Amino acid sequence: MDVSIVVTTFQRQALLDLCLRSLRDQRNRHGRTEIVVVDNCPQGSARELCERHRHEFEPAGIGFKYVNETRPGISHGRNRGIEETQHEIICWIDDDEEAQPGWLDRLTAPFVEIGPSVAMVGGEVEPNFGDASRPSWLVDELLHAFSCRWGWDTEPRFLDGHEWFGEGNCAIRRSVLGDRRFRTDLGRSGGALGGSEGIVYLELRAAGHAAYYAPDAKVSHFVHPDRLNQRWLLNRMLQAGISDARAHRFSPLNSNVLNIKIHLPSIAGLDPESMDPKGLTQLSMAYYQTGYAFGRHL
Repeated sequence: MDVSIVVTTFQRQALLDLCLRSLRDQRNRHGRTEIVVVDNCPQGSARELCERHRHEFEPAGIGFKYVNETRPGISHGRNRGIEETQHEIICWIDDDEEAQPGWLDRLTAPFVEIGPSVAMVGGEVEPNFGDASRPSWLVDELLHAFSCRWGWDTEPRFLDGHEWFGEGNCAIRRSVLGDRRFRTDLGRSGGALGGSEGIVYLELRAAGHAAYYAPDAKVSHFVHPDRLNQRWLLNRMLQAGISDARAHRFSPLNSNVLNIKIHLPSIAGLDPESMDPKGLTQLSMAYYQTGYAFGRHL
């Protein structure tokens, strides 16, 4: 089965270089492989780097294409990636991620070994703190806010309805995706913390298409040092709530947000840096709920 790997990037040349290097030793046992890099920088800042990598991939029989998508926003980048690819299985990896050994094989194997009942596959994301140390307050329960560690199981299986996967490490059948595309009014753009452009996957699952979880299909996700503070976490959770509320307007799925009352002056006056991990986790959920309530009225 032939596979296309799409990498969307925006002004992260050093990280993109590591990402592409991690793809060099990935192998597709069942067919051909191509890589499409979609540069969302209007100036095409990744062009020269990608040209160097093209000369590394093509002699190994791996197709490589660079395209410049000048419309801002990751959804435009992902949609351009779909249009530029040619194979049935489309895999996604972000520019600040590195594929671990065996990633491509494990991510795509369910399509072949289980068959047509598998519409999409999500892998696992491990945090990479680089030269920084993991803060003591950053417990596993908070790693979701950093797009890491879904942790649904240790064994491969179909996902339940309430379980999700990240857009940065997944694969989908082109034939299942059809003419659906990522919503361009959702998702990150530039340095914004919004998300939920992956609602297309949730809509497909609500329509009856099954998602499979492959925990051994791992990528490492670089956690930027400027995000390793409690106030960034709270802002991220607030923005996530706003994004999810906006996304649920277009989705048939029900929200899991609780109907609770939050006294905004009370939580605004709390000092997150003095909290223990349990208190910080609870406060982060309060920020998410606040963002969701706000987002419903935007």
